[in-house]
Amino acid sequence: MFGLLITGVFFIGVVGGQQNASDASLSSAQGYEGSKVFSSVIANDRIYHDFLELRSQRKIAFLNDLMREKTSTLYFLVLQEDVVMVGERLQALGIPFYVVEEDLQSLLARENGGPQMFSNGLLEDGPFDLISYPSYAQILKHIDFYVKDPLRGKHVSKFIIGESYQGRPIVGVRFNRGHSEDKAVIFFECGIHPREWISITTCAWMIHEFSSNAAKYRDILDVYEVRIVPSANPDGYEYTKTHRFWRGNLRPSEKNPRCKGVDINRNFDVGEFCGPGTSQDPCNEEYCGDSPFSEPESHALKNAILVVQDRLHYYISLHAYGQLWMYPHSYTTEDAKDHERFHRKASAGARAIREMSGKNYTVGPIAQTLYAVTGSSVDWAYEHGARNAFVIELPPTQAEARGAMGFIVMPDKIQSIAQSTFHGIRAMIKSD
Repeated sequence: MFGLLITGVFFIGVVGGQQNASDASLSSAQGYEGSKVFSSVIANDRIYHDFLELRSQRKIAFLNDLMREKTSTLYFLVLQEDVVMVGERLQALGIPFYVVEEDLQSLLARENGGPQMFSNGLLEDGPFDLISYPSYAQILKHIDFYVKDPLRGKHVSKFIIGESYQGRPIVGVRFNRGHSEDKAVIFFECGIHPREWISITTCAWMIHEFSSNAAKYRDILDVYEVRIVPSANPDGYEYTKTHRFWRGNLRPSEKNPRCKGVDINRNFDVGEFCGPGTSQDPCNEEYCGDSPFSEPESHALKNAILVVQDRLHYYISLHAYGQLWMYPHSYTTEDAKDHERFHRKASAGARAIREMSGKNYTVGPIAQTLYAVTGSSVDWAYEHGARNAFVIELPPTQAEARGAMGFIVMPDKIQSIAQSTFHGIRAMIKSD
């Protein structure tokens, strides 16, 4: 159930709260006490544009993607200081809305309850524990452990594709049994949207498995070189320590000094730049940037793709959430020339996950399944050498997520999601 339908104003005390001019307060508040998640049915274009106006005023933040349907449910977050105003505004517009999550801060505390979640203590060498969300410094420490461990490191190496805006190395892990430089490549890009923590830990799980149980995956590692970038936006990921729902990088805007952050997955040079599904407003969380590849993070991924473009058989971008297995194009609803192969392979992966976990994934082209967006990494990779390119939106479904729970995945779910996702990926690869 969504909760109570609100028919009047909120009888909630309002106190001053911290706000910064990113797209919606959601992305910028350091604390979420008194903040709430709501839902509303987008029954027509007028209602949709009313919500867009509230978002442009940074009074609400969208927590889900609206599917390509006539009627979709929007989940949105309102900070404590804006709860009364937003309630009164929606009531005046005649838009029904529901309380979905009364106490977001409590929900975040439960998510953060995993062992050593973003610990400030000593960074110890060792494998990923896979029952918590590590900081980026911890991720790098764990990677070094796998690379240096004589029992694991023979086929494992580290590579750096570039630096983030704040100077953090964007690190990847390479798995190459036999050390052949001619193998086809599978490239995993994870965490390009840093609030999607489960995508990062799913890739951490794969790093652990390929490092520790290589013989178990000979069907992949004997045929392919695997490259995994577990956190493609490390500045943003670190920022989610205190700004849990941050989506972009951290480069300050030259157009508006109050704002910062570019959506890296809207900054690739594919389709009309800053076209559908993006924003030219530097305070919007889907801001496309000043120009294609203006961001060091997208530029680093571009170079990483070009290094292997002649051998790139799979480019797989992990996101959350929605249980979707999608493929090009993002920027047009026209079918890609490889549409039939993409659909067959994505269907094989989705079927394997359903048989293992009972979870159903929707399969289809990105623009036809969600909506059109320009500047995505998957489209650019496909048009620059990748034989196959996929976006996998991890669990839960939008209906199950009810907004915040799409991004807030409890630590005890990490391993089951990672295992079933990789089971599907493995089945997709075997479908060649």
